[in-house]
Amino acid sequence: MAAVVEPRAALRPKGAGRERPPDKARGGRILDMRQPRTASSPANDAVGRDASPLECGGDLRHRLLDMLLPQFDRELGITRRLIEAAPEADLTWAPGGNDRTTAELMTHLADIPAWTRGIVEADGRDLAEVRDPATVTVTSAAAGLERFDAAAAAGRRAVAGCPDGELTADWTLRRRGRVLFSLPRIAALQTLVLNHVIHHRGQLSVHLRMRGVRVPPIYRLAADDRAPAARRRR
Repeated sequence: MAAVVEPRAALRPKGAGRERPPDKARGGRILDMRQPRTASSPANDAVGRDASPLECGGDLRHRLLDMLLPQFDRELGITRRLIEAAPEADLTWAPGGNDRTTAELMTHLADIPAWTRGIVEADGRDLAEVRDPATVTVTSAAAGLERFDAAAAAGRRAVAGCPDGELTADWTLRRRGRVLFSLPRIAALQTLVLNHVIHHRGQLSVHLRMRGVRVPPIYRLAADDRAPAARRRR
């Protein structure tokens, strides 16, 4: 260990040389982080504190599923409200020449939950082998909601019925055999479904705002729903 060079006494702040009193919350001893950690087992580490389910052999699958399903329901429920808010008259509108129209964006949002089954029911996917039919853009908000609801319901059933251990099994995305990434299945669901939905939902909220449409609450009340004084405090 390299020697520690002490500063000159004149530059040392008042009281710097005093010994720190023992920390009663830590058993009356000062923890020295420079000391090497002694080898121990997970079971021994858990002694004297609340052990996690991972250390005590708890049901990991149910712990993860209990976290995943509420998030799945919440994020897709919020997304549904935004799709529902899109006015029929603005479905062909786009912010710029290279941007999706509102209808195209709604269609993409409605299709993303359908990816859930592919992630749950297979060990991976090769993009070169994907032969999806041409996407048909929805022509009404009602059609967008119907498409979204069907995909979301099927996706939720797939997640809820995922066998034990499968949520932590690896899922791999490839292109012509080359691995793009490999993640635990639960992380692939988070990345390719939930985070993807959140990203495009944000775009749809911008469409609504630019067209003067009230944006439904997402994680808190929208600006349209807050009192003027509350908006000023922000």
